[in-house]
This record gives sequence, C-alpha cells and structure tokens, in this order.
Amino acid sequence: MEISAVFETIITPAINELNSGLPASNKIEPTHETKLIGEGSKIDSLGLVSLIVTIEEHAYSQTKKQITIASEKAVARSSSPFKTVMSLTEYVSELLNETA
Repeated sequence: MEISAVFETIITPAINELNSGLPASNKIEPTHETKLIGEGSKIDSLGLVSLIVTIEEHAYSQTKKQITIASEKAVARSSSPFKTVMSLTEYVSELLNETA
C-alpha cells in the first residue's frame, strides 16, 4: 500500500479517533512532521499505545491484513518508527506491503 494511501485511509482517521478523547491541549495534528515521542510530543506513552492499537484496527478494516506495529522489529530499527507521524506511516506501509 502506498504511503499516501496509508496516511489518508489509516493514519489520519486513527489520529482523529485518538484526538476525540483527548483534551484540546493534548490533541495531535495529523501532519507528517508531528512528533509522537520525545520532546515536542503532545501524547504520553499511553496515548502512543492507544494510537498504535487504533492504527492496527484501521489497517485491518481497510486492508483485511493483520499487522503488529509494536514488535522487536520496530525496536531493533536504527531509527524509531514512532518518532513522527511520517515515520510511523512509512513503517505501517512497509508492514502492509510485507503481508501482501
């Protein structure tokens, strides 16, 4: 699945769903540059876990492919796929393409 399609059909709806339960000060922008971890991130670790689970659910509903985002593979990468919305989008696209 192309990165732009993953962003539009999986990542953005998942962010919007997460945001619906967050106070205004903690809502994250569905932009490529938005930080998900570290300095500048508006969500805590629980928020990140919630986002990951929501993305996995959206990925399955859109593609009927089961993916696991938080895995040894993700942790072993030299650059974390959880840094920004774009890095997470690229990682989800990679996982979906592997299960093709």
